[in-house]
Amino acid sequence: MTRLLTLGIFAGAQLSAGYKVAPAGVVAPGAGVVVPAAPLVGEPPVLKADFTKPMDIPEAGMEAAMEVMRSGRLFRYTQPAETSQVSQAEVEFAEMVGQKYALGVNSCSSAIMIAMIVCGVESGDEVITNGLTFTALPSTIMRLGAEPVLVEATPNWTMDLDDLEKKAAAHPKAKVLVLSHMRGKIAHMDRVVEICEKHGLTLVEDCAHSCGVKWKGRQIGYHAAVSAYSTQSDKVINSGEGGFITSDDPEMMAKAIYLSGAYEARYKHHMAAPDAALCAAAPAPRFPPPPPAATAKGGESARPPPSGRFPAGRRRAPPPPAAIPPDSPPPPPPRRRAPLRPTDPRRAAPLPPSAAPRRGPRSLRFGTCPRQGPPKRCT
Repeated sequence: MTRLLTLGIFAGAQLSAGYKVAPAGVVAPGAGVVVPAAPLVGEPPVLKADFTKPMDIPEAGMEAAMEVMRSGRLFRYTQPAETSQVSQAEVEFAEMVGQKYALGVNSCSSAIMIAMIVCGVESGDEVITNGLTFTALPSTIMRLGAEPVLVEATPNWTMDLDDLEKKAAAHPKAKVLVLSHMRGKIAHMDRVVEICEKHGLTLVEDCAHSCGVKWKGRQIGYHAAVSAYSTQSDKVINSGEGGFITSDDPEMMAKAIYLSGAYEARYKHHMAAPDAALCAAAPAPRFPPPPPAATAKGGESARPPPSGRFPAGRRRAPPPPAAIPPDSPPPPPPRRRAPLRPTDPRRAAPLPPSAAPRRGPRSLRFGTCPRQGPPKRCT
């Protein structure tokens, strides 16, 4: 992920929002977008694009990528945040979507998975999501060991909020709603928020298809605790592979930064990040440590260490035998193998010395077997 992603942000946002980037009827160079004539008053502008190929990379973005490759510092943490292309992209993306924090990751699927983790999704949980969505969404839920609960769609391709109300009531243990704005189609977000508050659901927005789409004049994604965006080649921002996590919650974003791979205090390389002290405390365990074990006489622990081993000189006592009810029948006697009879063909006489296999290195290649006739060459 390089500066080309940063330079493509504003172009992609302008195109998706319907801004004019060229005279009417003229193809904008490097964009492949035809801007129609002035729309009628009261109607939104219509954007026509060539969807047979991904969004073009501008020349400035290509040059920025070449500068990074010339430096050899392709890993984002090999340079300070002030000069890191990815850190600058995070700052500009946060400003574009109107949220406090942004984190660049390798894909929108990773962004959704990290978002669910910081929202408390664990193995065995139920996660409510769209029935009409891309395969990556339910598969990402299943990667965490959770179970997707699918909600029906309306004829307008949005989530059926009546069915969402039913599914939320039928699955009270569900913690999170992952709402996918498939194809940029937005459900009634005010009612979505009401349903989440009523049933105690934490909202995660999948904005992979809705970068540049607004709700009440603001970039969609601000209703959620954590939102995920995509910069894959088929999206309005083309970085090949990539994505962003955005949030206004400092604790969730601090955890997301560590889950993305910013270990060993590398949170300092993120500019659109929470306070450093909060990021430093993010790796703390989610659950309180167990109480200290009671000690026996002599200060030795009364219970074995977590590994199951006892101190030297002590061995684990064998488990007590299972109790047998008094009225149970006696166990059957053990089965014994019948002795061989003198005429049993299994009682074979030893081979004569002349028929014994030859020893030595040649016996590895040429063996003599009395049951197979003359020696044969092994293949």
